[in-house]
Amino acid sequence: MSFLAFDSRTCDKVELRPKQCIDTVLKPLLDNIDIKINGSLSPNHLKKINLEELIHANQSILLQDIVGTLKPEKKYEFAIDFTNDPYYGKIDSSNEKYVIRSQAKKSTNSFYSYVSLSIINKNERYTLAVLPVEKDKTKVDYLTYFIGLIKTLNFKIRVLCLDREFYSVDVIRFLQNSKVSHIIPVVRKGKEIKQLLVGRKARSAEYVMKNAQKQKVHLDIVIDVKYLKGQRSKHGCENLGFVVYGVKWSPRKVSTVYRRRFAIESSYRMRNILFVEDWLRRKLKIQLKVECLR
Repeated sequence: MSFLAFDSRTCDKVELRPKQCIDTVLKPLLDNIDIKINGSLSPNHLKKINLEELIHANQSILLQDIVGTLKPEKKYEFAIDFTNDPYYGKIDSSNEKYVIRSQAKKSTNSFYSYVSLSIINKNERYTLAVLPVEKDKTKVDYLTYFIGLIKTLNFKIRVLCLDREFYSVDVIRFLQNSKVSHIIPVVRKGKEIKQLLVGRKARSAEYVMKNAQKQKVHLDIVIDVKYLKGQRSKHGCENLGFVVYGVKWSPRKVSTVYRRRFAIESSYRMRNILFVEDWLRRKLKIQLKVECLR
């Protein structure tokens, strides 16, 4: 797998290979989790890791090599993100609280879902924690946990960037009551919001969001306008609306800062490519051995 470094105009192409990734993560893993090998070294003889043990240790694993580069009391831009991995196996008492049902994708509507906390400052990309999503926990529960972790690490929140899944009355009320600066993209749902997101100039607006329980929350919305100029085979202008709280930035700056969150999604794609390449390489080796034996 290869990718361009941060500034492709001045930096050479960087080649990232599976072994480099494995070597990088192996030491923190072994330092924080007791992985005993029973008998011969093969997957069938490895001790199974308790999921609760892994959840408890995940912060130590992820922070081991990076915590020294992060500065206490510094303000960071954070992102919290959900991702789903398709699951095709059985559901029983050992995993039933972790298997999430959602819209069908890749021939299944069962998934293991994960929620992550990352730093997305310019030129700084760090994942601080990853948790499996449990059925009985709400988004506010995960926000509470991650905000508590940030405080424990003695970091400051410059702004918290959240994806569309967090666009809800209960989440936004919680963040406002907690005085946490945040950016959340507006979901185009309802006649009033759709009308709000029509225009040719960057602007700000106010909106009152309601839910089925008739709860309300007042929103400050900024709208950045970008001219597509044939991008994605589209023309005209695109209105990008964001709920903002605790920051007094121009619509373009809000849009620019939020766009850094997409680095997380790129890491998911890189992870999947890496796993596929490693699997194909192993399969090819097996096929070559079979051919040699014939």
